[in-house]
Amino acid sequence: MPQVSHPYKMVLIKALRPYASRIELFGSTARNEDDAESDLDVLVTLRAADERPPLGLKWFRLERELSEKLGRPVELVTEKALGPHLSPHIEPDRVLLYEDE
Repeated sequence: MPQVSHPYKMVLIKALRPYASRIELFGSTARNEDDAESDLDVLVTLRAADERPPLGLKWFRLERELSEKLGRPVELVTEKALGPHLSPHIEPDRVLLYEDE
């Protein structure tokens, strides 16, 4: 899976790293097919609950704050929320931004 230096990379990592062990882009932005109307689809693999700050409603606040900072809608999606039916459909698009070492 490619890992890139994407323009949104550092902003996403700074905001999501306390919660995420892995951060990836998918969708039109990952395919370089995005336009001014495109949202930013971000796949987040969450750390175990005992290894991260409490999340709760903070998830929605993170989406809003990232959307404001990046100037486009941001959709945060967890690996678990994708499930086995959707995951194969985004597999070809996935672009790694961050992964714990």
